[in-house]
Formats: sequence, structure tokens, C-alpha cells
Amino acid sequence: MLLRELRRVEQLHGNGCFIACLAMLKGITYEEAFKLIHPDKDMAAISYYDRIGLTPEESIQRLEQLGLGPVHRPLRQLRNLRRTALLLIRWEHAPTLLHGVVFDASTKKFLDPGYLRKPKTYERQLDTVLYFKAPELTHRIAEARRAA
Repeated sequence: MLLRELRRVEQLHGNGCFIACLAMLKGITYEEAFKLIHPDKDMAAISYYDRIGLTPEESIQRLEQLGLGPVHRPLRQLRNLRRTALLLIRWEHAPTLLHGVVFDASTKKFLDPGYLRKPKTYERQLDTVLYFKAPELTHRIAEARRAA
């Protein structure tokens, strides 16, 4: 089975990073991911600054509902990442806010939906690492190991 490279999806709302990360992981558009997360909302009626983000608990719950089977694992250094993962970053300048970033194990790249920052920034502010049990992402793990 040939797998696609994960494609960076830009967040279209101020706090739409989780939606963009979900789109990257599922290989869908931001709009399609928005509908999965907020089926009762009209994206066109939402401004850039409206609160559409989810708490970490809500995010994990949604990932489980969508069959991605997130698993929280501790991680001290980003160079130890070996699997496709969703990183939750807690900003130093706003500790109540989290930002989502996807790590693509097959390309060993960080796909940030809103900012282009260096991985060291993520490591200093890393809050949570979520790996996935979804078949398509598990297969990517094996592919990444063969390539390494």
C-alpha cells in the first residue's frame, strides 16, 4: 500500500490549529475537518477570531470518535520522535493556550498549521504528544522505520 506524504494544512481561524491538524492526519481539507468537529456550525458565518478551538480533553475525545485512537506518551526530546504524532504546545506567552503541530514520521518534518517555527521552540514548550492507533497512521510508522 502506497501512502501519501502528509500535506500541511493552514488554519483558517485564530484558534483552528486542531482542525488543521485533523485535516493533515486524515488527508482532507480544512473545511471538511471543520464539519467533522463542528457539524452544527456554518464555517462561512464564523469570523477568524471566534472561539472554535477545543480543550485538550475535547480534542482527544474527538480523535477517538473519528477512529484515530490517540495514545498519550511522554517525550523529553523531539529527536526521539519515531512515529507520526500530534504535538500540543503550551505557549510561554499565553500558558492557558495550546497549539497543535503534526510530526510526519515518514518525512521527519513538523507541519505547523499556523506558524513556521523551529522545532527547538516546540521542544521548550511541549505539553502533550499523541500517537495514533489508526491503521493508516500505524502503517506509516512501519514505512518510516524502513526508510530510517
